[in-house]
Amino acid sequence: MINPDGRLKADRLLLAHEFTHAAMSTLGGGAPTWLVEGYAMYVEQRLAEQSGYDEDVADWRDELMSEAIPKLTVLPIDGVFHGEYDEESYGVSWIIVEHLVTKYGLAKLNALYVDLARGDDGPVVREQVLRKHLKISEAALVAAVKK
Repeated sequence: MINPDGRLKADRLLLAHEFTHAAMSTLGGGAPTWLVEGYAMYVEQRLAEQSGYDEDVADWRDELMSEAIPKLTVLPIDGVFHGEYDEESYGVSWIIVEHLVTKYGLAKLNALYVDLARGDDGPVVREQVLRKHLKISEAALVAAVKK
């Protein structure tokens, strides 16, 4: 779960992020990267807030909301999402998941994740699953996050 080069630097926040991946991986591998990484970042940032880093979390959220989110035109695309730690890709994904939890609740987000993780049948099916669980299109979700 942890790159051997970074294991000595791994803290409880990184471990929470990686354990989230481990727990969710049992559901399947079809969820889009923005959801997979956004969910793990959501868990990590919640732990950070509870661990006294709430100002750091708020500062990063504000930075993303003023710089990265206004540039968002579509949900982050799997093939474009950076494999290395890219704060903007991970951060935008976190903001999207945080929006979903705030607006729809964790139970609905979990149900969405389960359905998407079952299989990757492309953007049309992903759009249908999003509409099934949240009654919203991808374009409307992007607009809501930006708002």
